Amino acid sequence: MKIWTHLFRTALVAMLMSANVANAQNILVLTTGGQNSRPAPELENKYMPAMVQEFSSPLTFGDFTTGGNPCSGTNSTTVGSLTKSVTCNQTELVNGTVMASSTFDPGYDLLVVASAYTTIDAADWAVIEDAVQTRKVRGAVFFIDTINGANTTAIEGLLSRVMGAPVTQGSQFPGGNFYFPLNTAAAAQSSFTGLPTLELNSGFYAYNGVPSRYALYTGVNELATATPGNATDPTSATGIFVPQSDSYAGAGACVFGVTDIGWGVSGTGHNIGKLGNAFLTEFNKSAPDGICATPLAAPPTLAIQKTTTANTAAFPSNGVAVPYTVEVSNVSTTALALNVGVSDPQPTGITLGQWACTQITPAAPANLCPTGLPTGDLVTTIASLPAGAKLQFTTSGTVTDNTQSLTNVATLQLPPGAICDGGGNPCTSQVSFALPPSISVICEPSSILDSPSQTAVCSISSSISAPAGGLTVALIPPASPHGRYSTDCGSTITILEGSLKATCSITATPNDTPGDGDVNVTLALATRPVGANYQTGLPSQATVLVKDDDVAAATPEATLSCTPTTLVDAENQVSICTVSLSAPAPAGGLGIIIVPPATNGRYSTTCASPLAVPAGASTATCAITATPNTVAGDGSASALVQLIPGTGYGVGNQAQATVNINDDDQTMTVAPVPTLGQWAMMILSILVASIGVGLSRRQLRK
Repeated sequence: MKIWTHLFRTALVAMLMSANVANAQNILVLTTGGQNSRPAPELENKYMPAMVQEFSSPLTFGDFTTGGNPCSGTNSTTVGSLTKSVTCNQTELVNGTVMASSTFDPGYDLLVVASAYTTIDAADWAVIEDAVQTRKVRGAVFFIDTINGANTTAIEGLLSRVMGAPVTQGSQFPGGNFYFPLNTAAAAQSSFTGLPTLELNSGFYAYNGVPSRYALYTGVNELATATPGNATDPTSATGIFVPQSDSYAGAGACVFGVTDIGWGVSGTGHNIGKLGNAFLTEFNKSAPDGICATPLAAPPTLAIQKTTTANTAAFPSNGVAVPYTVEVSNVSTTALALNVGVSDPQPTGITLGQWACTQITPAAPANLCPTGLPTGDLVTTIASLPAGAKLQFTTSGTVTDNTQSLTNVATLQLPPGAICDGGGNPCTSQVSFALPPSISVICEPSSILDSPSQTAVCSISSSISAPAGGLTVALIPPASPHGRYSTDCGSTITILEGSLKATCSITATPNDTPGDGDVNVTLALATRPVGANYQTGLPSQATVLVKDDDVAAATPEATLSCTPTTLVDAENQVSICTVSLSAPAPAGGLGIIIVPPATNGRYSTTCASPLAVPAGASTATCAITATPNTVAGDGSASALVQLIPGTGYGVGNQAQATVNINDDDQTMTVAPVPTLGQWAMMILSILVASIGVGLSRRQLRK
C-alpha cells in the first residue's frame, strides 16, 4: 500500500529539508490496529486512538472501529506558522508483505510505530531500522507493548543498536497503574517536566541495561505525585530517549520509546495531552538546543569506477591477462549507506579470476569488505559503507575470444534512497576494449562483359588500420582456372600495416561466341582461422557476373510475291516472282527451296529450286512467261509457286503466289453469201469511192 501518496508531499518535503525544521511536522503513524490478535475486550484498536490523537493533534482521525481501518490516509493543516501533516496506516505492519523501501521517501519528520498484541511482520523491522539508522526520519517513537514476545525481541535489538549498548527485558509489572519518575540526568528531561511521572498500566516489562543518559523514565515504580528522581545509573527504564548525536554513533534519528501501549487508555488520563506534547516540544527545538534538530540526512551518494591498466585502445590477443579494479565509494559527507550491492559479471570472451577486496578508506576498522568473494562473476553486498569510505575490488581476467565485445560492466545496486554520483541510472562503470577489425569484401563493378578490358576490382576492407606486420585475411577464392574469366584472388590476402584494404581482381576472358551464357564468380571470406585478430563482417562475400554480350545473327524470314498476277496468252506477257528476305543473306548466300509451277503448255518459267540469294542480298527473282497463241477458246491456266522452309532461313506468312494466264483470242463469225441486190449495192459503193478519189487528186493538183 503506497501510504506516502498525498496532496502535500512535495511542499512538505521541501519544508522539511529547509533550515527551519522546527516549523514543519510531517508525521507517519504505523500501527497494528488493522488486525486483531485477541478477542474483545482486548482488541488491538482499543489502544490506538489515544496514541494517534496524541501525536496528530490538532488533526483528528475517525473513531476506530472493531477490526476496521479508519486510521488511514493523510490529514494536513496549517496553524500559525506550523504546517502539520499526519499520515496514518494500520495495515502496513500486518499485511504479510515486506514494507516498500520507498515508504520513507516523502521525508517524514517523525515516525510513530505502535503495537499491542499483534506481531509486526518480521521483514518490516529491517526497513524501519534502516529509516532510523540512515536518518530518513528525524525522529522515531516506539510504543511496542512488551506483552508480545516477538515484538519485544525485535525492539530490544533495534534499541541496542541505536544506543550501542545491549538492552534486555527487565521485570514484568502486574495489573494496575504504575508511575515511573522522570530521570533528571536524561538528555531530554527538560522538555518532559510537565509530565514528572509516566503512568503505565498492566502486564508490561521494563528495559534493562539502558545507560542513564537515555533512561528518560526509570523502571522504579513510585507514587503518581512523586517528584522527578535523579537516577544516575538506573537499573532499568520504562521510557527512553536517545539524541541524534548518540543514535547509531551520530548518523541516526533521535529515538523515543515506551514499553507499554496502555499509557493512553488509563481512566486517569494521567499522560494524555502531556506525553506527546513533551516529545514534540523537544523534537521541535532548534539547534543548538534541540537534540533532534539535525535535518533529515541527505541520501547517500555512491560512486563506482571500473578500471584496468591494460591498453584499451588496442584489442588484446587471446590468452592475454587483463587486470581489473572496481572501486566503490560513499562520497557523501555524513550519510551512511547500508546493503550496497555490487555486481560485475564476466562478459563473453573473458574469464575472470578470484576477486579480492581492499579497504582504502577509512584506514580502520578494516572490516567493511565483504567476505567469501567468488571467482568469475562478482555478486556481493557491502553491509555498511559509511560516508567517505572506499572499497577496492580486484581480479585478473584472461581473454579467451577477442572477437567478442570485450566490455566489462560493474553495477551498484543502490539501497533505498541512495543516489548514484553523477545521476546515473543504473549506477554503472565499464571498461571496453577496442574490437578487433571487422573485415568485409566487395567487388566493383558487380557485372562485366566477356569483352576486352572488362575487370572487377575486389576490395577486402578492415574497419580499422591494419596493425604492425599487416593483417592476413583468409579467403574462399573463385574457382580457377576457368574459361570465362581469370583472377589473382587467392586463398589469403594481406592488408599492409596502416592500410584499410587490399585488392584483387576478376577479369573476363574475351570471346565472340554467341549463346555461351552468363557466369557468376564469387569471392568470400573464409572461416576465421584460430588466433586470427579480426572478425568477419558484412558483406562477407561478393559476386561478379560475367555476361555474354555476343548476339547470334537473326534468322532471315523469306516471303514470296509475283507481279503481275495475271497474264494473257500473247507476246511479252511475263510475271516476275520475287523472294524477299527479312535480313541480308549470310556469307555463302542462301538457297531458298521452292515448289515451282507445274509444267504447262500455256506458260514457261525460270523458277526452280533452290532459288539462290547471293550473300548480302535480300532478294532473288524468277519469271513466269505466258506462251503466245491465237487459238481462240483454249481457256485460262494458273501457275502456283510455293516456298519451303530450309536451312538458314524461315518462311513468312506470304509463302506462295499464283499467276493466272488468260485466253485473249476471239472466236470468228462466217458471213452469208450476198444476193443480187447485194451485188448491186457493192458495185455502187465502189463507184462512189472511185469518184471520191478522183476529186481528191484534182484538188491536190491545184
